[in-house]
Amino acid sequence: MSLPPSEGSTRVEFTVPKQDARLRLDLFLAKELPAYSRSRIQQLIRAKFANVNGSPARPSDIVRAGDRVDIIEPPLE
Repeated sequence: MSLPPSEGSTRVEFTVPKQDARLRLDLFLAKELPAYSRSRIQQLIRAKFANVNGSPARPSDIVRAGDRVDIIEPPLE
């Protein structure tokens, strides 16, 4: 189940290209989102703010070519 973005949150979607297949999800997102630290990306994934093909994922999950990855950055409190 994908979380809907709330007001003030930022949602980013990616389709995994062939050259990035077989990367860990956290490494793929760190590559695509250089403004975020890998530890911040891992926190977001563990808090269920990242999905692969519409399902919650773990930082260590391996992405495949064509996977749809979306991540939501919640607004600051």
